Amino acid sequence: MSALAASALLSGCAVFSPMATEIPYNPGDGVSVTVDAVEVRDIIVIGTEEGAEATISAYLVNNSDDDVTVTFQAEGASPATIEVPANAALQASPPGDAGLTIDSLPVAPGAIVPMQVQVDEGAPALVNSPTVSASVPLYTEFAPSEG
Repeated sequence: MSALAASALLSGCAVFSPMATEIPYNPGDGVSVTVDAVEVRDIIVIGTEEGAEATISAYLVNNSDDDVTVTFQAEGASPATIEVPANAALQASPPGDAGLTIDSLPVAPGAIVPMQVQVDEGAPALVNSPTVSASVPLYTEFAPSEG
């Protein structure tokens, strides 16, 4: 009888535990941020070395009824911009595409780069984006093209 009572009491623990599928997380290597009505997912910077050109990879979802310009600004690099149509989603820098680049990676691949993400003239959001080496096989196709 006590085993039956114990199992009934212990099964109630699940009532007070959050379901793991309800906890938001980044399933990829990058970081995500929502700026105004634009979701910017899996931001990651791919480069060969500090000071060299680097590719920004991200998936952007514009939930607004207006076309927007999204700007990525890493300290010490020129800004990179991309147009996102209204109510549309697109991948910045698809594999094998010249894509969205910054002129100078401010850190060595493997480090974190602080980056501002801004939609049109709105307030920017600060993200700490990971960087990876373009020599990693998973990211070779995202490497900036040799000028």
